[in-house]
Amino acid sequence: GDETYVSGDAGYTGAAKRPEHAERDVIWSIAARPSSYKQHGEGSVLYRVKRKIEYAKAQLRAKVEHPFQVIKVRFNHRKVR
Repeated sequence: GDETYVSGDAGYTGAAKRPEHAERDVIWSIAARPSSYKQHGEGSVLYRVKRKIEYAKAQLRAKVEHPFQVIKVRFNHRKVR
């Protein structure tokens, strides 16, 4: 479609590098795996900043995913991903 912003969990980490997405001009907001920011050490400033960014991404994703769950239940698509 005509999406300009894509948000996903850590399972979609390499999605932006796939050949079918090479020509798309979108903003990729994919959640980082916890190990990628834990390597900086839990006391570092970089760790705390990256963790806050990931927390904000998770909040946005939760606001979108929960209403979809209600819609899926109403239309009997409980097991559809």
